[in-house]
Amino acid sequence: MKTYRERMENILNKTEEKQRKNKIIKRASVLSCLCAGLIALNLFLFLPFSTQLPSVEKYKNSEYYGVIQTINKMTYTPPRYKNNFQKLTSGLAKFGAGMDMNGAGGGMAPENSASGMLGGNGYVETTDNQVSNVIEGDLFKRTNTHIFYMDYQAKRLRGYSIAGENSALVGEVAVQLQDGAHNLYMTEAPEIYLSADGQDLTMVSNVSVSKNGATYFSRYTLVVHYDVSDPANMKERGRTYFAGDYLSSRMVEGELLLFNNFVVYGSMCDFDIPSSYLPHYGAFDDLKYVAGENIICPENATNLRYTVVYKLNGNTAEVQDCAALFSYATEAYVSAENIFITRSYSARETLSETAYKNLSKTDISCIYYGGEGLEHKGVVTVEGNVKDQYSMDEYEGVLRVVTTVSETSWQRNDKAEFEHYIRLESVTGGSLYCIDLQTLKTVASEEKFITGETVQSVRFDGVKAYVCTAIVVTMTDPVFVFDLSDLDNITYKDTGVIEGYSTSLVQFKNGTLLGIGYSESGGLKIEIYAETQTALESVCVFELDSVTFSEDYKSYYIDREQGRIGLCVKDLRSGNATYYLLQFDGYGFLELVRAELDGQSVRGTCDLVRATVIEETLYVLSPAGADLYVQSLNA
Repeated sequence: MKTYRERMENILNKTEEKQRKNKIIKRASVLSCLCAGLIALNLFLFLPFSTQLPSVEKYKNSEYYGVIQTINKMTYTPPRYKNNFQKLTSGLAKFGAGMDMNGAGGGMAPENSASGMLGGNGYVETTDNQVSNVIEGDLFKRTNTHIFYMDYQAKRLRGYSIAGENSALVGEVAVQLQDGAHNLYMTEAPEIYLSADGQDLTMVSNVSVSKNGATYFSRYTLVVHYDVSDPANMKERGRTYFAGDYLSSRMVEGELLLFNNFVVYGSMCDFDIPSSYLPHYGAFDDLKYVAGENIICPENATNLRYTVVYKLNGNTAEVQDCAALFSYATEAYVSAENIFITRSYSARETLSETAYKNLSKTDISCIYYGGEGLEHKGVVTVEGNVKDQYSMDEYEGVLRVVTTVSETSWQRNDKAEFEHYIRLESVTGGSLYCIDLQTLKTVASEEKFITGETVQSVRFDGVKAYVCTAIVVTMTDPVFVFDLSDLDNITYKDTGVIEGYSTSLVQFKNGTLLGIGYSESGGLKIEIYAETQTALESVCVFELDSVTFSEDYKSYYIDREQGRIGLCVKDLRSGNATYYLLQFDGYGFLELVRAELDGQSVRGTCDLVRATVIEETLYVLSPAGADLYVQSLNA
């Protein structure tokens, strides 16, 4: 039998043994937790981020699956860092780099985040634009008895009588900028069209739309129809909305061809919400989506934007057909039967393992509208960028195009810590291409007919093409005239280097050429050119210094037969606005009218001033309230 002392020692030994085991268990638990924590931390820091595209398989049965796949690729942004460790250490490195010697925060640049139409009473409208019977919208239209003018600043459509000095405002109607719960804001000057009988007027405008006072705005193209059969009592007949920004439009034999841009915002794109990525149109309570079969999506899409072509009934705005060209954006030219939409982008050409070259290119998509609907004929690619609609022209089955070509070469700098390229050379120039519309192949060209300059204005006239290029910094330009009568032997003449440059070229009186643009000093220059056997020569020049003027061709009054040119200028010093009407008499310019418009409270820019001459009386319309400037040319 154990003694009391032995029993106590045994109990103490067991207690100590149990305490040792508990300590071992605790240590093991702590070590396990530490290991688990280290593993978790290691996974958090070093587990690679996923670079796999988000799946869109659930939409594979959708008619829009192809465009969904394209948008999904373009809106996906791969992780910038391989893992969280790289992300955190990069942030610390940036923080350290942004500290000065005393530890104060230094300045750091923020990172970038991702022409003729029958009007009322027999009046024939001449648009003085590119194609006969293809009418373009403007701020004003007229019949034999009335002038209609859209005052953008006042947001009102005004009707004036045509009665010489007795002309007056006979009626006006405000553009309704409230549609149910939607508030509308006109963001650019609208354009209007007049029906052949002068009874109906159509307005096309860019608007921003908010609902119930929300701060977020959606962009729409608004088409409104007015009954103007009684100019003293004009009324709205109906309206249609087209999602996206207004690009351009034409009226052809009572049908309205409308072009706009619909942008897909990557951060707001949700494939469960079609309106976030598909063009749509109609009334706000009855919006329709462009059908999948009408969407053309190129394989090398470069931007999240559609150019949408709508063919509408000119009187009801009912959509007869539409086509949406994904990744298209810029210019629209309309011939007698075809629509040409451009898409400019930069193509990369590898020169070596360490060098490459960026080339400017333009895809031109051809859509036939001469039938009942719209038919996409195909796409042709040319070198360079197309400046505007006047840089394209269809003639006897051939599309002629003038572009500004840009080439930039880059060389990798292997001495830099990170991959870095140095620009070696940048070259610009002008090129002309002739494309057979049956095959959509280039059949003739005059590539880089000039280098170091950019194309500023183009006009085609039958077998002639007139091109003004310029070095804008030095305010110098040559003007070229191309003879395209024999595509196997294209020839051209030029003026040589002259002062200033023209932003608009117009075929003018007695076979001359009218150039409107900038003088050497940056003021206004209006110049007449005549073609000789060997060159283009300047005949006469009209210049005004220290003035601004509109570059919008539609803001000019041009009468080729009479040799007249009219436009508004504003004095940079006084701010006074003056309308000039000049006449070319074969030798020089005669000043027929110099009308001070400040008495008419002209505001804004010269872009909004319009004028016309009716029976030797000049009518000038401006955003000046209810007043109309009238002056007889026989006085």
